Amino acid sequence: MRSRLPLTAASFAAMFFLGVMITVVGAAARNIDLSPYQIGLLMASQNLGFLISVVAAGTLSDSLAKTRILFVGCLILSASLLAFYATPNFLLNLAVMFAIGVGIGCFEGVTDALLFQVHPRNPGLFVNLNHFFVTIGSLSITVYLIFLQMAWRRSMVQSAAAILALGIVLLFLRADAGTSGGGAGRNDGTGDGDGGIRATPLGHRLGIIRRQRLFGWLFLGTVCILGLGVGNVSMLTTHLMESRGFGQVTSKIGLVVYLSGVGTGRVLVGFFTSRRNIHDLLLLLFGLCAVSFSVLYFAPLGLLLYPVAFITGMTFSALLPSMFAMVGHLFRDIAGTALGVVKMGIPMGGIVFPAAFSVVARYGSFRLSLLLFPVFALTGLASMIVIRSRVLGRLQRDD
Repeated sequence: MRSRLPLTAASFAAMFFLGVMITVVGAAARNIDLSPYQIGLLMASQNLGFLISVVAAGTLSDSLAKTRILFVGCLILSASLLAFYATPNFLLNLAVMFAIGVGIGCFEGVTDALLFQVHPRNPGLFVNLNHFFVTIGSLSITVYLIFLQMAWRRSMVQSAAAILALGIVLLFLRADAGTSGGGAGRNDGTGDGDGGIRATPLGHRLGIIRRQRLFGWLFLGTVCILGLGVGNVSMLTTHLMESRGFGQVTSKIGLVVYLSGVGTGRVLVGFFTSRRNIHDLLLLLFGLCAVSFSVLYFAPLGLLLYPVAFITGMTFSALLPSMFAMVGHLFRDIAGTALGVVKMGIPMGGIVFPAAFSVVARYGSFRLSLLLFPVFALTGLASMIVIRSRVLGRLQRDD
């Protein structure tokens, strides 16, 4: 029990900094007065690093010590932040952005699997809380930048120092065999470095994934979730200003209200999540998202827009952590590898939705492109219906 609190806190801290990085790097790129073309290349480089890292870190977490992988991620991310635009060479900074993606990919690829190991009886709650700290990180740095007018370079140095401190703490932590996610005698792939349990061989883990068509549907659902999340954060303020008559400040307040709904929902929903109801919860949330996003973008709301934005955030909030919790339940023996594969949908969702939105907006209209929100929600709902038909019995037996 004593080892659970520092490991859980370290996981939450890593995800907090992931939320900070997602926000502060984009803000810094704009403050450097880069062109949209350059910003796009930088973010693409970051997503590529994230894509490679989240799979590699997740796979390695089933055979190596998770805290050591997180430590390496802290070192990479800390060094990258110190180097980001220390010199104006664009190609060098493109490589730095790739390294930043690698660092945050380590955090995303390992922390959920670590929580399944540390909290085997109620991992759904802790996975929801883990992603709650991503939202807290995004909100914190947003408020910091707006109200304290922090210089972007100073923010990089401060973040690098804090992440390096987290890495040093991780050097002294390890997950022991008593906190293994699979319980006594299970071959759960936690690795010798995390407690002396023999890991499932990599070839066997990859063979399981190749034989499971279920991963395609899980990947699709994750792409839809990330598309909704990235799309709403990117487009909500523009929609409020262009279609609703909001100003610079009031539109940003709308985004803050939405993010507050996401954070609140991730805390509340986590307490009601279990193996037995997680598939029904995902079905319900995808359906509610289809309704709430449609109302937010198409209904004449007036002053009701703020509470609707908050409710939309709550309906979206638990989709991603609940999806990951279900993957962890289904593939507990290879949780890190399975989560790493499914989490490839994170950067893909961040690419597919904006690309589709741009095409529809250019050749149709901005209002028509907003239909992508309910379309993605309904596509995610369809993927969950297929997944539910294949795994319902297994989840109930494991409960």
